[in-house]
Amino acid sequence: MADTSAGLNCGRWAVAFVLKARFWVKLDGAIMGVFLTMHIGIPTEVKQHERRVALTPPAVAALVQAGHTVFVQAGAGVGAGFSDADYTAAGAQLAADAAALYDAAALIVKVKEPQPQEFGLLK
Repeated sequence: MADTSAGLNCGRWAVAFVLKARFWVKLDGAIMGVFLTMHIGIPTEVKQHERRVALTPPAVAALVQAGHTVFVQAGAGVGAGFSDADYTAAGAQLAADAAALYDAAALIVKVKEPQPQEFGLLK
């Protein structure tokens, strides 16, 4: 599985790798089966007076159980009453800071829109 777009032609079947996702596609374009695995990041909200977190530990556990990798910025859930231990118990990996989180994740899940101080972190 690759982190960037690539493809492999296997006779009548093609395997495409896009953003850590696997698609088995018939060459005529019909999708025959899809198995997606995503690297999902949950940063600490930086907008003033925002204490919510995008995903709760039970939601993280469901994503991890489905085969996804979830990264949570250390302290992201504190304002909403969730500890880092709650997230690691749910299967999340902790990221020390926003830069590490945005670097590790292909999909960022936030409550609020990206703030100016986060623009440079987006890929």
